[in-house]
Amino acid sequence: MGEPRPPPSFGRYRDAVLLGAGEMGAVYRALDPSLGRAVAIKVLTQRAPRHLERFRREAEVLAKIDHPAIVRIHEVVEADEEGKGPYIVMEYCPGRLLEAVLQAGPLPPAQVVSIVRQVAEGLQTAHVRDVVHRDIKPANLVVSEAGGVKILDFGVAWLRDASRDLAGSIVRGTPYYMSPEQAMGQPIDARSDIYSLGITAFEMLTGRRPFEARSKVDVMLLQARAPLPPLRDFDPRLARIVEKMCAKEPADRYPRCDALVADLDALPRGLGGRGP
Repeated sequence: MGEPRPPPSFGRYRDAVLLGAGEMGAVYRALDPSLGRAVAIKVLTQRAPRHLERFRREAEVLAKIDHPAIVRIHEVVEADEEGKGPYIVMEYCPGRLLEAVLQAGPLPPAQVVSIVRQVAEGLQTAHVRDVVHRDIKPANLVVSEAGGVKILDFGVAWLRDASRDLAGSIVRGTPYYMSPEQAMGQPIDARSDIYSLGITAFEMLTGRRPFEARSKVDVMLLQARAPLPPLRDFDPRLARIVEKMCAKEPADRYPRCDALVADLDALPRGLGGRGP
């Protein structure tokens, strides 16, 4: 047997360990020796123009936003001295994807309120900078052992000031969490993210997604037309908040995330709210 290969490196970042890979690229944890801290490095492995555009879009979006619930960007490298790139160097967020956490079943209502509140505050910061995430779901949320939350993957985010929409005429997002207007290819705004967060809250409370079907198209039709299953087993005040987040008509939802946060804070302390 030969000598074991040394861990890959990216520029000055050393001891890279693969955390996961997807359709577009891979994510590594690495060490920044100059600061003695761990970083996450998102490497683009697909070089098609649409992948390059989405990758650069994510870097552009993250550079606009600074909030504890949104992963911070440190550096964008088009190509390093070894020819590797492009890649984005980001804050390393230890924890577990909410998607993995939910495999063990529903979460306590107080924890659901805490997660929704943190995500809503992060989204509020994004929305006031004219950024709509468009893909809020458990697979894009990291939960730390201390209960902190980070929003990931702004690769399909919509920018109000962009010269053109990254998706063009294609519907982007995940059907199980997609707002009705997004599913129908209609204009979206901050309320679309609120809907997706509401569907995520429903799943956290119940352990299941509200709309299931055999095909993605059928799921999108359910999002557009089917009422949210009732949350009878939960405190009606919390149920009303989730139902308002998931209203089919954008005008019937919270207009902004700060209004949602205010209602969450008004819940009794036992439900995770701040109380009177």
